Amino acid sequence: MPAFSNYAGQLQDLGKHKTAKSCLYIKRLSDIGMKMLREIVRDSVQVMQRNYQCREA
Repeated sequence: MPAFSNYAGQLQDLGKHKTAKSCLYIKRLSDIGMKMLREIVRDSVQVMQRNYQCREA
């Protein structure tokens, strides 16, 4: 992930989780909102693709 500070509001709405540096820790998927997780992942992938040259898989 780029930076957790960019996702403060979204992480607050995510549910039970922990963060460390650039890691997002989720113990159980049932503890979080999957819709919010998808939004965070989609946005962070877009940011990384804009900032770094990525190869298509």
